[in-house]
Amino acid sequence: ILEIIPEEAEIVKLIYDKYINFDMGSEKIAIFLNENGYRKRTHLNNKMDTFTSNFITKLIDNPVYYGKIAYGRRTNSKIKGTRNQYHKIKSEEYMICDGKHEAIISEEIWLKAQVKRKDTSTWKPKKHSLDHEHILSGLLKCPICGGSMYGNVNRKKSKKNPELYYTDNFYYKCKHRPYLDGKLCTYNRQWNQKLIDSAVVEIIRGLVKDKRFAIKAKSLIENKVDIDALNQEVLNKKKNLNNVIMLKDRLSREIDKLATYSKTITKEDIEILVAKPLEENSFMMVDAIINNDLNSLLTIYNDLKLQNEEPTRILAMLSNQLSLQYQVASLAANGHDERSIASMLNIHPYRTKLMIQKMRKIKNDDILYILDKVAILDYQIKSGEIDKYQGIELFFLKIMG
Repeated sequence: ILEIIPEEAEIVKLIYDKYINFDMGSEKIAIFLNENGYRKRTHLNNKMDTFTSNFITKLIDNPVYYGKIAYGRRTNSKIKGTRNQYHKIKSEEYMICDGKHEAIISEEIWLKAQVKRKDTSTWKPKKHSLDHEHILSGLLKCPICGGSMYGNVNRKKSKKNPELYYTDNFYYKCKHRPYLDGKLCTYNRQWNQKLIDSAVVEIIRGLVKDKRFAIKAKSLIENKVDIDALNQEVLNKKKNLNNVIMLKDRLSREIDKLATYSKTITKEDIEILVAKPLEENSFMMVDAIINNDLNSLLTIYNDLKLQNEEPTRILAMLSNQLSLQYQVASLAANGHDERSIASMLNIHPYRTKLMIQKMRKIKNDDILYILDKVAILDYQIKSGEIDKYQGIELFFLKIMG
């Protein structure tokens, strides 16, 4: 259970107070805390005890401070243009549950903060110098602290007509100067963008004309191409194609079956006539077990019997789905989000989301109990100790009792 540290709780309350009741955003709050001697506790690999704008934003968004626990708030997303690089992004939808820990702020305060976040975080289109881009922003490094330098603009209104502006002047400056990211740099000089950009363009033109540059660039590109990864991707695409072809053939057979039907086809007719794949039925069986719905479970099982599915194969698919549910629940309980779980277990994120939602209806200990009974029944069927059909029916009655 999470425990409150009084000193840190006071800082949390101060942050929410400044954000809601004063005209202060995350940057101003970070500067205020740092300049007034407030420090945060360091943990893991983060050795910086000063506050950053990013830290303040994450704190304001976190429902843990009003006594809740969020599941799937951040997910892993592939970085565009890369092969195997991922980064965490905020999920638009995630599950919030009551926590066992004590709240630091009220739900009302947290919701007020979210309203302000929504109002102030809206992207605003550029109104001035629409054709201008800070092309070296983030690439230039500060000569003092080594931090990235970012674009800045000096924009002044006309004294004669306040609705008009003078021509914009653009500069690069060190991002650490304002102390808004927890670091302070003494370098206060701003670089004129026009001069810097022009100098860099001339250097690039000179490099492009040099044949050695072309040879070196080609060599670097070839070295970065992972042939094994490309071959594996081709195999995966072929496998997916085969699955699509098999699905297409199955759909064709089902359409031919429906074509022989004499009356108008309804949704209920399709559900009766069209056979569901074993994997889909195994999903439904797990749902029936979790919802303690014996009638649905026996109905699905009888449908599989009519399709001549082997009981041992049904047990194997059921065991796989329950094992996957157990793995998802365990990883989610350890703080992993939907995307990271989906990546680790190689399953679709939406399927992961559904399994996380089922955590509230069944405990991991119950899943382990059922898996143990499945293993015992599988052995009894294969060793001839019990009739395979009767064994499964008795198994369903026992676990649902």
